Amino acid sequence: MAQKQEYLKLYPKFALVVCRQGEAIGGITANQSDSRITLQGQVPIALPEETRLFDTVDVRFDGENFWYDQHSRSRTTRIATHLRDLFTEETKPEDVTISGMTQEEKYAYALAFDIEVESKKDRKEERLKRALERGGAVLRSYMERGNTYTVEFTVDGTRHRSTVDTETLQVASAGICLTDHRTGRAHDSDFDLTSLVGVIREGERRRLIHRW
Repeated sequence: MAQKQEYLKLYPKFALVVCRQGEAIGGITANQSDSRITLQGQVPIALPEETRLFDTVDVRFDGENFWYDQHSRSRTTRIATHLRDLFTEETKPEDVTISGMTQEEKYAYALAFDIEVESKKDRKEERLKRALERGGAVLRSYMERGNTYTVEFTVDGTRHRSTVDTETLQVASAGICLTDHRTGRAHDSDFDLTSLVGVIREGERRRLIHRW
């Protein structure tokens, strides 16, 4: 450890605000007025130690990598903790106001928020895609409205649109008539997104599809 610290001292020190966690830890400059270097957006932090979102950390730059040195002593942990609480509550960046917060910390929060929004969107899309692929369909697009997804997909080249529950992917509206005309009972909710594909394919095969 002592050798590591001696090595790091050979390089200039900069402060970064952590704005990305996960497999890659990233940060933005904590001082935009530092004229020694110009950073565009976030940069990866090499070998970070116990860093959390919105921590301000000191790094050493060797011309290629920003090596974690230590948690910065120039910033209080109060603001980082408060930002993490707001982030957990999914507070929008424009609604974040904390006394003593810097513009750099506010920007780090906005970046982290956007990253999280895109990550959730990607996870939702991948879930819908997998559910459809299991039935042999192809996802085209989806829209989230409250607790439902309106999903557009193709089955054997034919486009369909259905509405499903966001939690269970249970069908709320199949987009085709699944009502038993003898009893008047709608059977949409008997299926989830995957099994609906099979119903559609069988209906197309038997020429029984009635769209509304």
